[in-house]
Amino acid sequence: KTINQLHLADSGSVLSVNNAFYRYFTLRDAPNMESLWLNDDSISCVHPHQRPRLGFAEVIESFNGMFATMDDDKNGGELPQSITPSNVRLSVKGTSAWVSCVEEVVFNSSPSKEYHATNHFRKVGGEWKLAHHHASEARFVKGFLPYAVGDGGGVLERMLGKNGGGGGDCDPCRC
Repeated sequence: KTINQLHLADSGSVLSVNNAFYRYFTLRDAPNMESLWLNDDSISCVHPHQRPRLGFAEVIESFNGMFATMDDDKNGGELPQSITPSNVRLSVKGTSAWVSCVEEVVFNSSPSKEYHATNHFRKVGGEWKLAHHHASEARFVKGFLPYAVGDGGGVLERMLGKNGGGGGDCDPCRC
């Protein structure tokens, strides 16, 4: 295979694992969620409003705990009905890949919420596995794409200036 064919295959595989992550999250499927993660002490996960989870055992336990809570009747009917990614951006470099996206969490009786997410993958033994997930509550107007290029509204564009050559009006510590 040519390098381009391999890159295309890797890109498709990473997006497939990323989609499976959100499918298993929505279904609260703990065994399949566990199968997506690299079984290694170096992995990590940061859920919104929670401390970082470090290592395979802690990361998997965090999902098991969330799934148990999500299935608990104590939530007053505010269970997520779906978790779907949008505004997906992908970068594959060798045996590492990153996906950034906006997660939309739809509830059965309250307004949906959006989260910024970054998923990092590593290719080990020919398989792409999750090595890191970080989600933070999105605090922007619905429809605003923070990393968009070309519309003047993205963080990167404001940092670099409209022509991408620097001189932007954005302090990277506050964007």
